Amino acid sequence: MPGHSFYISPESISTKTAIITSEESYHLQKVLRLKVGEQIRVFDGLGNNWIATIEYFKGQEVYLKLVELLEDIFESPLKINLVQGLIKGDKFEWVIQKAVELGVSTIQPLVTRYTDVKVSKGHIENRLERWERIVLEATKQSGRSLLTQIFPPVQWSTWIEKQKNSPVIFFNEAGSGFLSKAIIQLKEKPINSITLIIGSEGGWSENEVLEASQAGFYLATLGKRILRAETAGITAVALIQHLLGDLT
Repeated sequence: MPGHSFYISPESISTKTAIITSEESYHLQKVLRLKVGEQIRVFDGLGNNWIATIEYFKGQEVYLKLVELLEDIFESPLKINLVQGLIKGDKFEWVIQKAVELGVSTIQPLVTRYTDVKVSKGHIENRLERWERIVLEATKQSGRSLLTQIFPPVQWSTWIEKQKNSPVIFFNEAGSGFLSKAIIQLKEKPINSITLIIGSEGGWSENEVLEASQAGFYLATLGKRILRAETAGITAVALIQHLLGDLT
């Protein structure tokens, strides 16, 4: 399989051809300096990927011939929705990158009682744009063909009111049950989707834990040691992929 991977928007694909534009085109032409006739892998972010041949360049556009539709062997059969409390600095970006590599389907940034991160409209718009670029690069690096969807941050009270899907595992370092017990119950019937909730750096308030319990979420810990918020998020995803997904 070709070593270089590029994203192409679904709108730029026809039956046998496709066009690479914008930053992906610049990377192909100016950074990698690929030539006409070379083969690459392209994906549409919806789960489809192909081997393609570079046919010609036209300005900032790269025209391709789609040679072969590839079987998707990289996506997990388990849809993981990561609801991660916002954390400072580049730590949240690290969580995004690693979660995408591990195969999560969606990421919901969460504002909790003890979140200590600026969430003004202008700041979030800039962050979202950067987060989406991180998602794209991590998708390409990991060989995936399905773009992880990342949502704007939401308040805990707003999110839990709209939460109707199950199962949901709420990770809390104190006063929760063992993850192994939750997994035993979850394995009683087949599941193809699960939501994992991780708090912010300051942890959860008593009221938030109570609301999670009243909502019927599985409450669980990640062991005896206290983990940083970013460590907890990735640890939770990796464990669930191993126990219920395809990380064997």
